[in-house]
Amino acid sequence: MILKEGLYNKEFVSNHSFGFENWTDAKGREHLGFKEFILSEYETSRVSRRTGVPVDVIIRLAREFASNNPPSPSVIETVLSTRWPSQH
Repeated sequence: MILKEGLYNKEFVSNHSFGFENWTDAKGREHLGFKEFILSEYETSRVSRRTGVPVDVIIRLAREFASNNPPSPSVIETVLSTRWPSQH
């Protein structure tokens, strides 16, 4: 959700990372970037099915996490302490 909605520090990523966006090497070969890989492999509904965390909770927590700089302890505590239905 953070990547999908662009809720990350784009300037920081642009200035301090390599491979986040799709890229082309010196021989002209295109490579899948981290962002595109995550967006294609970790759709919210798929993550919800795998983790048992409801889609609306994933979306809400991702937005809360991204809107706090640095993330507030309450958001982190919520994520780490909640037992979801799929957990035993």
